[in-house]
Amino acid sequence: FCRQEWDNVLSKLPLSPTDPWTSLLVTGTLSIIEPQEAYGRLSAMLPEHMDDGLTWAWALYWTASLEAAGAAGTGPSPSTSRLASSTGTTEAPEENLALYRLAVASSDLSADFAAARAVDGLFVTRWSPVSTEQNPWISVDLGEVHALSHVVLL
Repeated sequence: FCRQEWDNVLSKLPLSPTDPWTSLLVTGTLSIIEPQEAYGRLSAMLPEHMDDGLTWAWALYWTASLEAAGAAGTGPSPSTSRLASSTGTTEAPEENLALYRLAVASSDLSADFAAARAVDGLFVTRWSPVSTEQNPWISVDLGEVHALSHVVLL
């Protein structure tokens, strides 16, 4: 998924090294498929241009860790997870159970930041509540009960 999104959408955007969104897109997508290129782009960014929730040192560490762990092709595929079973370890594909599902939220900042943006599968969109809300929440209807091993929020 990351390769497809990078090749078809994100690589065509004007990703400025002074835009905080660039640090998120490079760390969250490019580092998974091309860790060396991501590391180079992040190294060229000044710390003050990183997203407020993403420190420069952490972004570099994350990208370097992915490369060391084999995201470039020597280790497990980043699109799979390791599951332990009584018969040994097996590879199982990760599945985004929330993708395109019904999402409702306590509020939406605007139509551009509506709850549906949280489950549209794109890293360039997001949900945001109104800034004055004290306890914002978002809920996603997965359609049925699932046994979850983990949850990833991006």
